[in-house]
Amino acid sequence: MSYISELRQLVGHRPLQLPGTGVLVWRMNQEDEVEILLQLRSDHNKWGLLGGGIELDESYEECAVRELYQESGLIASKEKLKLLKVYAGKKHVTVHPNGDIVYHTVVLYSLRYDETQFDEEAKISSETIRLGWLSLPEIRALLEDGEEATHFFPNNVPIIRDVINVYFADGCPQI
Repeated sequence: MSYISELRQLVGHRPLQLPGTGVLVWRMNQEDEVEILLQLRSDHNKWGLLGGGIELDESYEECAVRELYQESGLIASKEKLKLLKVYAGKKHVTVHPNGDIVYHTVVLYSLRYDETQFDEEAKISSETIRLGWLSLPEIRALLEDGEEATHFFPNNVPIIRDVINVYFADGCPQI
C-alpha cells in the first residue's frame, strides 16, 4: 500500500498537502516541432503530465523516475532529469471524483525523450488510460478554447501554461 493510501485510510477525504513530481517529457517530431508526452489519466479522464506522489524515504528524483516508469514504461536516469520549477498554492488544488481533496506541491522536471528507453515488458499503471504526443499548437488550442478544465487535470493547467509559454515560448526549447 502506498504512503498516500495509508494517509487516506487515517484522514478520509480531508484535505491533504501532498508533495510529488511532474515529468515534462518532450521531443522534436519529424517536422522539427516540439511534442510533449501527456497521460490520459483514469481518475479524471483528462490529460496530464506524468508524475505523482512521493513515497516515504524517497527523493524527488527517485519519485520522478519511478512514476515515469509506472505510468509510461519509460526508463530514465536521475542524472538526466533537469529541475525546472516547484509549483504549489491555490492553483494546485484537486478535488478528486471520490471526494479526496489534495493541495499539490509539484517538483517539475524536464527530460528529453531520446534520453529514455522504453521497457516493452513494463506493466503500465491503471492510472494511465493512454499516452499521447501532443504538439504545442494542439496544447494551445485545448487551453485557449475556454474549457481547459475539460481537457487537463486541474492541478496541471498552470504548469502546462508555463510549459508552452515559458519553456517552449517560441516553439524552441528554452530548457
